[in-house]
Amino acid sequence: MKKILFGLMIAAMAGLLYIYGGNAERVVDGSDDMRESSTVSNDSNNAVDDDEFAAKNSSNTAASRSRVVKQQSYDEHSQNVSRLLSKRNQAEMADSYREDKTGEPGVRGQSVRDGNLADLAANATGHIRGRVLDNSGAAMPAVVVTASPLGAGQADNQADIMAGNDGWFAFEGLAEGEYTITASDPVSGNSSQAVRVATGVDIVDLVIPVDHGLLIIGVVTELDGDPVASARVRLLPAGMSAITDELGVYLIQAVFKRDLDQLIIVEKEGYVTERKPLQKQQWKGRDDIQIDIMLRPDAETATVAGIVSDENGKAVVNQLMQLNNASYSYKTSTDASGKFVFPDVAIGNNYHLYVLPDMNYERYQQSGLQVPAKGINNLEIVINTRGQGEVSGQFVSATGEILQNYPSNILVGSQSIPIRSGVSGKFHVGDVPAGRISLSKTANGRVVTSGPVLNADESVEVLAIVDIGEQQFIGTVLDQAGEPIGGANVLWRWELRQDGLLHESMRNAVTDANGRFALSGFSAVPHQVQISAPDYSPLQTVVQADQAQAEFTLQSQ
Repeated sequence: MKKILFGLMIAAMAGLLYIYGGNAERVVDGSDDMRESSTVSNDSNNAVDDDEFAAKNSSNTAASRSRVVKQQSYDEHSQNVSRLLSKRNQAEMADSYREDKTGEPGVRGQSVRDGNLADLAANATGHIRGRVLDNSGAAMPAVVVTASPLGAGQADNQADIMAGNDGWFAFEGLAEGEYTITASDPVSGNSSQAVRVATGVDIVDLVIPVDHGLLIIGVVTELDGDPVASARVRLLPAGMSAITDELGVYLIQAVFKRDLDQLIIVEKEGYVTERKPLQKQQWKGRDDIQIDIMLRPDAETATVAGIVSDENGKAVVNQLMQLNNASYSYKTSTDASGKFVFPDVAIGNNYHLYVLPDMNYERYQQSGLQVPAKGINNLEIVINTRGQGEVSGQFVSATGEILQNYPSNILVGSQSIPIRSGVSGKFHVGDVPAGRISLSKTANGRVVTSGPVLNADESVEVLAIVDIGEQQFIGTVLDQAGEPIGGANVLWRWELRQDGLLHESMRNAVTDANGRFALSGFSAVPHQVQISAPDYSPLQTVVQADQAQAEFTLQSQ
């Protein structure tokens, strides 16, 4: 008797499935934030199990993007199907006509959750119908579509519809107003659109981006810029690859999941494999991107270490060092005891070793250094101190006036020592590193006195003649027709050679739209003027000490 009853139950279930359109294709898993859902198939004679269904739909083609989430158990699957079929009391609301602007009926959708939309208006006549598509235009079946009315107190007044197996859905008999229509896919994400409902039908296409297409192009080179041919470039987890050509160029037409970061891996025998992340922030909103990659030769490494001291055996501390050859470059600094370490140096020949010290030491260079497999652990380097001396002198203008409280800088190599004259225009500075020096000021143009050489333990006195004063000059640059030339460059120069020293100044100006320029703050001495402008021949002339203004005419080329 029990067997007979069991057989009748099975037959009844089969009949229900046949009446309402066939076998279930998909069940969303049991996570709290995913609604249980199912799609009714048109073909009741082609039932397949989940594994076979997943295998048939594993290819990620642009034509069809099937999403299969496996059921946890057959009992759960049957319960979900029964639940969905029992909620057919809203068939009019879920009767998903394919309103493709021709009025032909489509596949019936399934009501997943009944809201209170039908209670909003007794005579509601608005309809929302549409399709759920992926970004290739293919239909996405079995996607839950939610209609949510906008406005205060409407949070519970919404309903869900499951799109038919051709992606079509319909909400019928809606009250007039604003709605948000959202398609939710647990794998690919969501797509929403605001719709204004009135009498009649509104057609909505909800597109869920599934894949992102991106053209990746770049050049693979060695550290010195030479191209690396025949290198393999892979994109993971997208699983695409390319081979660089003779110029090191690669190109990948990639298609991958839009929310997944990618990794570019470049491999070639004889080189260290390079891995470069490609994060979604880099390609978001773009159709193409250039990623250039440098490869290092795959070589064994060793350590180069030693100590740096001066000619008196004193440790040279906190000084920059560099080791390089045609393929590699390394940097380090001496520590508090003068010791240094270059770790992981590629074994090889023809290295150049540099000590790049501050102004207290002379620069050191050693060429042709070989790094063997055992490394170099006791390299001793001796660099010479520059020595120090004293610099004193006086600042006067080009017309002989004493310059009180005049600020300037003593330059020794790349080092700068600020100074300022006293009330008599004089200055004195001790502990200046030995070498060729200059006195320079860059405010209001560049004013320089250069040439003196300071030896260690000696002193040098400099009379610095500088082009500083109260003079002003206004000029106008015109063409041959007397029209102003805007944007012309004006170089205002002065120089004096005296007692083995060079005193000079340089100031610049650009003409305005009226061809005018103005300069000030220089001495009343003759100045050389050079004027240039596009499409005109350059002009060189001299402005005398007593001139306060002048016009300059440029000849067209």
